[in-house]
Amino acid sequence: MAEELKEEIKWHITDPNAARLMIWGAPGIGKTAILNSVLEELGKDFKDYQLIVKTFSNETPDNFTLPAYVEINGEQKATDIPKTWLPVYKPSGDPKRDQMLDEACGKGLLFIDELSRATQQVLNVILPLINEGIFNGYKLGSGWSIIVASNRDEDELGNGGQNQIGNALSNRFAHVYYEPTVKSWREWADK
Repeated sequence: MAEELKEEIKWHITDPNAARLMIWGAPGIGKTAILNSVLEELGKDFKDYQLIVKTFSNETPDNFTLPAYVEINGEQKATDIPKTWLPVYKPSGDPKRDQMLDEACGKGLLFIDELSRATQQVLNVILPLINEGIFNGYKLGSGWSIIVASNRDEDELGNGGQNQIGNALSNRFAHVYYEPTVKSWREWADK
């Protein structure tokens, strides 16, 4: 099962135009470790890839932006700009400059963990990023893939803080359900 998941992840990393990938599974089964393993297996062609891991159960909308003053039509206006951990750029309208800005974002994988534990406000903030690769007027670098993971409903005790993702967000993903076998989990745990 882990090998099948790795192949699915490889496909989504090597084709940033593929649908976003949602991995469902129990907590503590090594989803992040599998992503790191895939990047290692991809080898030298992907050695410059970055892995950004964000756990959304701990995030607030303020964790994505910073207040800033920018000049708009000759006037200073207050706005929000993305925090530097987001691999995004502000399109200029000049194709050459935009290509340069896009390349400056580098390449990598944005892994969002515990998506279903995010507050509705955080889900609203990231919906355009997942849907269109746009965040508050900034564009996700074309070399970046997004993969998200979440615990299954049955893995949460009581309410557990699990939220409904909703169709608008859920429909943007290819869904994979990962249940390791005892053998595969033991192999992973021994490493």
